[in-house]
Amino acid sequence: MIRYGIIGAGLVGRKRAACLQPGQLVAVHDLDRPSAEALAGTHAQVVEAPSAIFENPTLDAVIIATRHDSLAALALRAMQAGKHVLVEKPLALDPESADILLVEAEKADRIL
Repeated sequence: MIRYGIIGAGLVGRKRAACLQPGQLVAVHDLDRPSAEALAGTHAQVVEAPSAIFENPTLDAVIIATRHDSLAALALRAMQAGKHVLVEKPLALDPESADILLVEAEKADRIL
């Protein structure tokens, strides 16, 4: 079973979480803690920072559903931490940033 962390507990994060099997969602982060708590429910841990998701050795993948200006940076950090990544659109705000993500995914042998 693939175990996920979600960064971004808004509408899109909730939609992605709804597609997961019971037990797959392990950790949630959002700047709005009540939103993170609502998404995590009683089955996932709410964490204070994205780094807690990246550093969690029990997680295989990260779903990133944040503001457009933070997607690429968070995706890059997740892959550098060895996680597979589902990043919402747009992948990046410019082609150069997208290229960096594609290179990192190949280098880290991660699915982006």
